[in-house]
Amino acid sequence: MLVFAMFATTIFDMAAKMQPGVPEYLGLTMTIVYLVLAIIYFFPVYYLLQFSLKMKKALTSKNDETLAKAFEMIKSHYKFLGVFTIITISLYVLLFIVSAFRTL
Repeated sequence: MLVFAMFATTIFDMAAKMQPGVPEYLGLTMTIVYLVLAIIYFFPVYYLLQFSLKMKKALTSKNDETLAKAFEMIKSHYKFLGVFTIITISLYVLLFIVSAFRTL
């Protein structure tokens, strides 16, 4: 995502030059969107990484405290995904309602 965000401006600027219907600001818009998505996506991936590292350590050392910390990380991961899913569904419902009222 970050690599695409770095090159999105260049890619879409070239597309705008080759195709007259492509807006010139699309590259900057895509860069910002992908940077925001990369920041949002960082947290669940970080929680999964911490879970896997702590779980591996807990299994090799047979330490119950480390195992509990590993499960706290996976719990944080699922909480984040749950909240993010609720927010996304709410935005879809709001978008549906707004678009229904605009057509009236």
